[in-house]
Amino acid sequence: MTRPRRGRPASGSELSLGAVVAAARDLVREQGVEGLSMRRVALRLGVDVSSLYWHVSGKDELVDLVADDLLSEAVWPDPALPWRERVEAALVEYRRLLLANRDAAKIMAGRWVQGPNTLRALETLLSALLSAGVERRAAAETAFLLTGYVSGFVLQELRPMNSAEAAGGDPSDVLARVNQQLKALPEEEFPSVRLLADDLTARTMDARFRRGITLMLNGLDA
Repeated sequence: MTRPRRGRPASGSELSLGAVVAAARDLVREQGVEGLSMRRVALRLGVDVSSLYWHVSGKDELVDLVADDLLSEAVWPDPALPWRERVEAALVEYRRLLLANRDAAKIMAGRWVQGPNTLRALETLLSALLSAGVERRAAAETAFLLTGYVSGFVLQELRPMNSAEAAGGDPSDVLARVNQQLKALPEEEFPSVRLLADDLTARTMDARFRRGITLMLNGLDA
C-alpha cells in the first residue's frame, strides 16, 4: 500500500530522504529527541515543511528512520565466531552505540522498526541463537529479552543516580556519600545492604553489564 504524500519536493532542491534523516540526526545530537520536529528539520534544510511530507509521513516515521540510521554505525561480530561470543559481542556493540549517541536509548527502547540496518542487527542476534540450537520461539523471545536488557541498562546508566548528581554533583563523590550512608544503616534491619555497600556503589558498569549477559546466556545454555 502506497503512503499518501503531501506537498512536493522543493523545486530545484536536492532534498532527499537521506538529507532529511541527516538533518534529524543533527537535531537530536544538539537538542535531544524532544527537540526533534518536522518544522525544525525543515528550517535546518531551508525548505517548506510541506516538502518533508513527500519523504516522511510525520515525526513518528522520522524517529523510526533515525533509529534505523543509528544502527548503520554498528560493527557486528564475525558470523564464524562461536554463538556465545557472537551474542555477547553484538550486545556490547549495541550498548556502545547507545552510549555514543545522544538519546539513542530513548529512541531505540521498545521501538520495532523494519529498516535495513535494524533487520541486519536482528539477523545477527537471531542467527547466533538459532545456531546454538535454540528453538524458534525461544530464540525470538530471547532476542527481545537481550535487546531490552541493553536498552534498559543504558537508560539506567545515563540517568542521574539521585538528586545530588542531578544538581551537578560529581558521580564519584555521590557514590562515596551513598556508600557511607549505606554503611551507617542499622545492622539489625539492613545486614545485607551494609555487607554489600562497597559492591553496590562500585563504579563497575562494564563488568556489571557483561555479568548480566553471562547470567542470561548461562540460563539459556542450561
